[in-house]
Amino acid sequence: MKKKKAHRVLRHTFPAHDTCKFTLTLYDIRGKFYAKRTKDGDTYQFGYHRAVSYRENCYHCRFACAERQGDITIADYHGLGLCAPASFSSRKVSLVLINTGKGKAFVEELVSGGRVHVEPRPLEEPFKGEPQLRHPSVKSKYRMAFEKEIVRHGGDFEQAIKRLQRKYMAQMRIVGVVSLPKKILRKVKKTIIG
Repeated sequence: MKKKKAHRVLRHTFPAHDTCKFTLTLYDIRGKFYAKRTKDGDTYQFGYHRAVSYRENCYHCRFACAERQGDITIADYHGLGLCAPASFSSRKVSLVLINTGKGKAFVEELVSGGRVHVEPRPLEEPFKGEPQLRHPSVKSKYRMAFEKEIVRHGGDFEQAIKRLQRKYMAQMRIVGVVSLPKKILRKVKKTIIG
């Protein structure tokens, strides 16, 4: 990046903390000099976020279950508010599951040192919101097609995934158009009823 853009990266953020979008942002001594929204616009992010290009063992992972292996588990907090009201938005919130006494001591040290803020939540809440805390990723139709495409293109990831990504994006545009009247109706109701 230094040679290509004539900048020295001093800091980066991903996802973007100000918008909570999947944007890679790079900063140099003068400030932000590069930002690119990824997720579905980037082949790697599409493959990752849609569970299309995982290694085969990820779909059979024995660690994707309620019984945790490490001292702590850190993840995005999917499911915040499902079991008890939350006084804050689920954006910018991480899940920390304490799995052992060693993990508990570590988190307590972070809290007492003022390095993190912790709010206890119902234990079942993240398990309701995050499928991978209950079972491995499930193969989608895009994964099945990717398996064929990667062989067809001799292992070339970009060639194998581009057509699938375009197909997915086209289907999402159709879903967006079809669901638009319902979204408009919900907003009108919310505005009128409050």
